[in-house]
Amino acid sequence: MIGIDEVRRGKPHWVWDRQAVSWTTTADRWHVGFVDLSGGQGLLSQVGGRTTAAVTGWLATRSPACREQIRGVAIDMCTVFKAVIRQVLPHALLVVDHFHVVQLANRAVTEVR
Repeated sequence: MIGIDEVRRGKPHWVWDRQAVSWTTTADRWHVGFVDLSGGQGLLSQVGGRTTAAVTGWLATRSPACREQIRGVAIDMCTVFKAVIRQVLPHALLVVDHFHVVQLANRAVTEVR
């Protein structure tokens, strides 16, 4: 079982773009972390970006035997992660981690108040 989640690292570095007449960031601060949830290995890897390509790329570096052994994947409710897992690991059970479910429920309660 692995967990996949995005994290934001560091502070943004803003640069004024004269052509676009707006501020832009110079680097993508988002990273995707891959964690072993069942084998005790902890953080398996962290890759830059939070895109389909980032997740697919890391999974593609695993051997077919390794990918076949992944029986379950815990994610937040990110549709990008869901689509990649369905494509690359169609045999794996896809679950939403409890933290993000509770977070969503708390936000809904706050909105209703």
